[in-house]
Amino acid sequence: MNNPTIIQSQLVPQVDVYVQESLKPYPVYAICPNPNCCYVGPTKVSVRLNTLNCLFATFCGLIWTIINAVKRKEMACRDADHHCLKCGTRIGNYETC
Repeated sequence: MNNPTIIQSQLVPQVDVYVQESLKPYPVYAICPNPNCCYVGPTKVSVRLNTLNCLFATFCGLIWTIINAVKRKEMACRDADHHCLKCGTRIGNYETC
């Protein structure tokens, strides 16, 4: 995802087409699924605390770390909803566990 592509003499980051597995608890580059918008750029993210996941991380830290590593998840206790920065269309959501 970090390999740049040269288009019309400009450096543009490679973009994921709102694939659920590519979403993280922070903004990622995506293409808006709204056919009237088609915005390409970072997503607008609203995060919320996943209390159950935080409790599990606190009391079972090693097991929580292993589970998140196997699932290739971020080591964070928060879920995130991704929306288009331009039109507000929902792109997807990220759940920690």
